[in-house]
Amino acid sequence: MSLEYVTGAEFILANDSIGIFVLNTDELPGTARIIVFQNTAGGGVLIADTGVLNVTPTGSVAVGVSLLNVGFYWLKMFLSSDDLVPNVHFARLQGGVPVTFASYTPGDFAVFRRSRR
Repeated sequence: MSLEYVTGAEFILANDSIGIFVLNTDELPGTARIIVFQNTAGGGVLIADTGVLNVTPTGSVAVGVSLLNVGFYWLKMFLSSDDLVPNVHFARLQGGVPVTFASYTPGDFAVFRRSRR
């Protein structure tokens, strides 16, 4: 993976959720890995790790994470190329309908170029 996208920490209530999407704008396949953390006094605790996901040419992948505990959560995504477009929505149920209260589109993430040593 060459690019790492990181969100800020968002305050989550019990039963909130995170919708995570990766769109491939290229004619070549790509890969993504999504990791969700909860902040604690002892550091980040791993909540979910998708492992490597294949993103088909001009296709997309979507991952949903439901959260049971109140706290601050954040995530990072490792994407194989600039042609993969990340998008994240933090949502809360209001009257049985999920309402986005924080979102990250491509310009909203902290982005790091990572290389293996």
